[in-house]
Amino acid sequence: MCNRQVRRVLQVASVAAVFFGLLAAPAAGQETAELITRFQGHSDWVRAVAFSPDGTRVASGADDELVYIWDAETGEVLLEFRQHSDWVRTVAFSPDGKRVASAGDDQVAYVWEAETGEIVAEFRGHRDWIRAVAFSPDGTRVVSGGDDGIAYVWKVRTSGVVTEFDLHTDWIRDLAFSPDGERVVSGADDELAYVWNSHTGQVLTQFPQHTDWIRAVAFSPNGTRVVSAGDDQVAYVWDAETAGILTEFRRHHDWIRAAAFSPNGEVVVTAGDDQVAYLWDADTAAVLAEFREHRDWIRAAAFSPNGTRVVTAGDDGVAMVWRVPTGAEVPGLVAH
Repeated sequence: MCNRQVRRVLQVASVAAVFFGLLAAPAAGQETAELITRFQGHSDWVRAVAFSPDGTRVASGADDELVYIWDAETGEVLLEFRQHSDWVRTVAFSPDGKRVASAGDDQVAYVWEAETGEIVAEFRGHRDWIRAVAFSPDGTRVVSGGDDGIAYVWKVRTSGVVTEFDLHTDWIRDLAFSPDGERVVSGADDELAYVWNSHTGQVLTQFPQHTDWIRAVAFSPNGTRVVSAGDDQVAYVWDAETAGILTEFRRHHDWIRAAAFSPNGEVVVTAGDDQVAYLWDADTAAVLAEFREHRDWIRAAAFSPNGTRVVTAGDDGVAMVWRVPTGAEVPGLVAH
């Protein structure tokens, strides 16, 4: 049995432990987030979710090869994108909300109009599954990475590659642009996270603290910090320039698949195979709230632009929008 198969068997055993109540339950007095919207349009595992910049829509991609754009309040389907011919692993809205990027196991990344589904660009340089895409802050570039271990920055207008980063020695699981568009952070199965120049590919910082695959990375809104998380069940907040650890979060009892900062940078959401999403203080790692409605692994999580809601999705085939609890209020979050 290969290493990846062994890990899968261990993961199934861990899920069984969650099901039979062997792992941690909510602490006494712990805030529980309120479910607002439940979207059940997909017929298979949901691997990716993203809020539109105005917070009114959510894009979700799944193993049913579909991307849906749906109303964040009602769950009503607004658009279906059917161009993919295999699992969809990643979705992202452009900064102006007019376009969506999506990619997956068909090794193609598409950029398409969010209102009509019309394809405006496609990228076919990857030689294996694509696991992550992200727009630059000005919307003119997209970065993509996947199982060929290469990250490409390409220009939307021409679909041409402008930067290539190939220092990872295993699958790239996640990546993101910095708020100024000058840097990219990438995390991979080689247990390393790199911050690199988005124009030249030059490494600026390397974070070597993880002891297993890294599945999620994200910059803080001011670009000074990075959050990373993965199969070692730890989420770290670290300095984007020095790689010094600022905070570490050790509440999860299984692989962490998603991590993101709130829009004000003061809260982090993490979620994973223990079927729990946590909101925690980025400075102290104190748990502020948790969400336990999912019945299978959670693969994706994202904050709304005003920070008052979070969307999560996973292997139960459901995407859920939930409200940050009043008791977990953090200064700077915008009221509903």
